[in-house]
This record gives sequence, structure tokens and C-alpha cells, in this order.
Amino acid sequence: MAVQQFQCVRYTTTYLFDHVGIEHREPFIPNDRPYGLPPIQEIEIQFPKEITLTDDTIRKLVNQWIDVVEAECTYIQYRMAYVFSAAPVDLLTYDSVDISTAIGVRFKEIWTNFKATKERWKAYKDQGFSIQKTQ
Repeated sequence: MAVQQFQCVRYTTTYLFDHVGIEHREPFIPNDRPYGLPPIQEIEIQFPKEITLTDDTIRKLVNQWIDVVEAECTYIQYRMAYVFSAAPVDLLTYDSVDISTAIGVRFKEIWTNFKATKERWKAYKDQGFSIQKTQ
């Protein structure tokens, strides 16, 4: 069995904005969320050695990764809102969300979106791509 080799490249957010065309949005810019994290200044992309990253590929990867980060932040925010507004449950599962309330309906929509976004990112991960914050 062959061992897959990888390479890593680091990108500053300035480079991503100015040269790759990444939108100015979270997590690369300040946010007004309570307990929000500081903006990411640099990321590292790991990818298979036989791949050459073009600006278009970088843009697609980073935008998909940002979509997951945003979906997770929204999921966490609505999960807390749902838990504090709903009757306590022993274990909160996707199927246990009470959709007879407006917050339950909205939370389930957000949870569905988060799961779908993670699944789309998984397709890239399965090909050997990963992104992580370095600064």
C-alpha cells in the first residue's frame, strides 16, 4: 500500500483577500458575537503532493471551510438558545428537537445545514485536503 505524501502552504488573510479573492467575512474579520473569537490571521492548507493549488482551488477550499466554521458558530449559538428555552432533555439529539416551537424549527434547520456543510467539507478531507488556523 502506497503512503500518500502531503505538502503544506501557509497563507495570511491579507494574501487570501488581495490575491485569491476571499470575501471579507468571519472568521477572518472581527465579529460582534458575544464571546466571539479574534479574527484568524493565517491558515495552513495541507494537500496531496501531486496537486498544484491554483487561486481558484484555494478560493473553493477556503470558502467551503469558512462555510463550516460559520455553520458551526451558528449551530452553537442556536443550540444554547434552544436548550435555555426548551424543556430540559437528558440527551439532545437531532430527533429530540421539539419542532412545535419556532426556536425548535429554526434550530433544526440550522442543525440540518450544519450537518450538510460538514458533509460537503468531508468530500475535500477524503481527498486529502485540510485547513487549520495557525495564527
